[in-house]
Amino acid sequence: MLSSTASAQQAEEESTSFISEQVANVSVELFNVTKATVIETLSAWGDELLMSESEQTVAANETVDEKASQPQSH
Repeated sequence: MLSSTASAQQAEEESTSFISEQVANVSVELFNVTKATVIETLSAWGDELLMSESEQTVAANETVDEKASQPQSH
């Protein structure tokens, strides 16, 4: 009886260890995918922000150029 209890306990510990290992593996994979997604999203947002700022700068420069090219009336 003792050996069957010990065997059952050992089997339970092995399955628990296996499950824990699988959970750890999935957690690492999920972290890596999440990290990659966050990096891609932040990069896209950064690109959009740079484009927006660039467009605003171009528009501001065009406005300055237009004002400079208009004849001054005194």
